[in-house]
Amino acid sequence: LHRELTPLRFLSYSRRFTEHLGLVTPRLRRVFDATDPLGCTFTMAMFGEVAFTLQRREEVEPILDVLRERVPGSHPVVCGVDTVGALLL
Repeated sequence: LHRELTPLRFLSYSRRFTEHLGLVTPRLRRVFDATDPLGCTFTMAMFGEVAFTLQRREEVEPILDVLRERVPGSHPVVCGVDTVGALLL
């Protein structure tokens, strides 16, 4: 990962880790199964039953449509990525 640090490689390695440890819940499996065919890799957050991905703004709406249709009860949230990082105030 450190030789070629890209969002896709990060998501891929994170997903492999999640799968290897057997952490995927049935609800998260539905998210993965719904979005993998789109070429959109979701992975699992460290805490809670949360799936996330990194996508370009123009690619978000079709993914949201699939989640709404194929993963009932999901609550997708779209947010930006902080480019500054933590600050001491």
